[in-house]
Amino acid sequence: MKQKFINQGLLICAVLILVILSSGCATTRMYTGEALPKEKIAVITGSHNQRFLSSKGVDVSIVSVNEEWLKKPYQGRFQRIEVIPGGHEILAAIYGIQCYYNGLWGWCNTILLQQPELELNVQAGHEYKIKVENWWKPGGFIVIVDTNTGEVILRNPLGSIF
Repeated sequence: MKQKFINQGLLICAVLILVILSSGCATTRMYTGEALPKEKIAVITGSHNQRFLSSKGVDVSIVSVNEEWLKKPYQGRFQRIEVIPGGHEILAAIYGIQCYYNGLWGWCNTILLQQPELELNVQAGHEYKIKVENWWKPGGFIVIVDTNTGEVILRNPLGSIF
């Protein structure tokens, strides 16, 4: 009888983990008309530094593309923005975690650290990832990487986040 409850508990935990992992990937088309095949569009993604019970790391979310605001810019943190090839203006948001501890209890809040404006020229069939390097140092950068080639296509200094 006890084994049955343990197995049910493990099954419930596994299902919850799968739901959480699959619920965060949102794709937003930033062009009008019919959906285009992946060979005719470019994809821009933010980045998420996975952490568990940690106050380290930052997330990059896309807020607007060509001055068109996303309806839910921070949904799930795993964004996929589909755009047509060419030049685009991106407003990104860099979020961090601020944690407070009081004895055995603690809580964390997500806080906006910066909102850099980025300009990039994208190619059809390519995917681009916006991420932050060395965010904890004064010499940190916001970087856009073409994930197809591994090439860094933009590297802007952040200035001081804190």
